[in-house]
Amino acid sequence: MVLFGSRLQQDSKGVGCATLAPAMRLGGPVWWLVAALLVAPLAKAAAFEVRDVSWEGCSTLLEIAREQLGNKRAIPLSHLDWSDLKPDDALLLMHPDHPISGDKLAAFLGDGGRVAIVDDFGAGDQILERFQIERVPPPSRPMAMLRRNPQLSIAEPVRESTDRGGAVHATVLDVDRLITNHPTGLRNPKLTPVLRIRSVDEADVLLALAGNFGTPPRGKLFAMGDPSALTNQMLRYPGNRAFALGLVRYLGQGGNGRLFIVANQFAESGVYPTMGGWQSELEERAEAIAQVLRRLGADGFSGAAGLGLAAAVAFGVGLWTTSVASRPYRRRLPAFARPVPLVAQGGLAGRVAVLSAPSTPGALAVLELKAALQEGLSHELGLPDASSPSRLLDELKGKDKLDEPRQRALRDVLLEMAKIETLVGAGQMEKTKKEDVGRVARVVFDVLAAVRAHGRAGATASSWPSPPK
Repeated sequence: MVLFGSRLQQDSKGVGCATLAPAMRLGGPVWWLVAALLVAPLAKAAAFEVRDVSWEGCSTLLEIAREQLGNKRAIPLSHLDWSDLKPDDALLLMHPDHPISGDKLAAFLGDGGRVAIVDDFGAGDQILERFQIERVPPPSRPMAMLRRNPQLSIAEPVRESTDRGGAVHATVLDVDRLITNHPTGLRNPKLTPVLRIRSVDEADVLLALAGNFGTPPRGKLFAMGDPSALTNQMLRYPGNRAFALGLVRYLGQGGNGRLFIVANQFAESGVYPTMGGWQSELEERAEAIAQVLRRLGADGFSGAAGLGLAAAVAFGVGLWTTSVASRPYRRRLPAFARPVPLVAQGGLAGRVAVLSAPSTPGALAVLELKAALQEGLSHELGLPDASSPSRLLDELKGKDKLDEPRQRALRDVLLEMAKIETLVGAGQMEKTKKEDVGRVARVVFDVLAAVRAHGRAGATASSWPSPPK
């Protein structure tokens, strides 16, 4: 699309690139940073921007428009407010980045507005579909071209008759030929042909079309497939400059109407005054959402929204990393190894597995109950863990923590435990039966529960204030 301009400046740019090349080959990160800083300013402005004074900008086109119409009538826009448009206004779209509302555009044209869509590879084709205009490739072998380059083909005005003096469209009255730059052809047999690229051995391709719109027809629609022909570099050629002048005059024929110039990325809002109803409002809201999504896709988040999103993402990543890093993992055994049984493991789980195994003698379970009973009673009575059974009995009796039947049962169980402990020392563990273990366990649990209940009752009573004397 801008190959011609690139070639015209290859002398000045080529020297710079050649100078940087040896330094870039050094592989140092500093050189890459320097190159990025040098290239960044060149990439700031997109092609066809009316405020861009570089070779691919359209500042000269804006100057021509203001010379013809005045500064107050030639207005560049980055935000198109449809509600501000009037029937005598005009709209020039240069390489739009998204298709504008077809209904709003049709309402504006039907009310007498003038619209020019100059685009080759942007979203102009989606806008032109509403008017049955389609893009077609340019001739592969144009009859006239610049520097023998088919991409720099030369277009000429289309005359109503084969005679050299035949009438032409108002936009090309003073144009003899126009130099293109990577153009795109257009096709619609019902519209008036304005510019064409003649071919050596193929059918001619139209570069520009024009037609009236509305019932009765009042609006003017102009379409062209090469915005590069209006860049600063290309307007040096007389034919291109004459065409830019003719296009501005054609769009400004509405009297005192304004010419709005919109290029590349822009926003839309509002509804054209002759439109109304909930359908228009719904379309406007949908377009606003689409614009936000397009802006985010092109520029990303910025400002407080970008900072907040980055902080949220960073916090989420940190939280996920922490949870994964601190997650305990069970040790996996090799596939060829057998798992270690519980009875062979240590700790509480291994001890319970040994005592509950069918092959374990009941005497060992009784000894475990004996140790638990002595430890539990010593804790409840505030005694050392190694207190003897006789001391435990004396403390229980002196503090009146057990009733008489439980004291007798505890005395009998302690005596039976002592006998079983003696049998275990003598190697006669098999004499203790499973039912004896169950009976002893019931007495132990009952005694411990009664002592704990007595202790809780005493603690509750002591918490109440003493009665006044």
